[in-house]
Amino acid sequence: MGIACRVDNVAQNPDRDSKQWAIGGAYKVNPFELMIGYDKDTTEQAGGDLDRKVSWIGGKYMMSGANSVSLAYYHDKRDDAAAATNGTAKLWIVGFVHNLSKRTELYFDIDNRKVDGSLKTGTDDTNTGISVGINHAF
Repeated sequence: MGIACRVDNVAQNPDRDSKQWAIGGAYKVNPFELMIGYDKDTTEQAGGDLDRKVSWIGGKYMMSGANSVSLAYYHDKRDDAAAATNGTAKLWIVGFVHNLSKRTELYFDIDNRKVDGSLKTGTDDTNTGISVGINHAF
């Protein structure tokens, strides 16, 4: 089990003040792992504040010593008074990982993202993407 928390207060320039905090945790009972978290970012700026809230929940199942599958959901809400933009993005990700060694893994992810409000571009409010790659830790 693990819990993490981060708080930032960074002045980016004289016209903007940004405050961010995040909390997250994970709980593992072999072969399952559950992860959950929340992040809030507020930027005070000329013309109005920018607020962003992101929450997530996910899980991973170790199928064998070399393979795992995962599922995650992210909910991203934005409200930018200065730019007059607001909306919500909802993202689902399903993934598969095959470990080639302790430091190298192959991965495959498929995701589906749905947006509303002014985050929507044109008439398209849903996107699906695929990621394939290799990670190596040095």
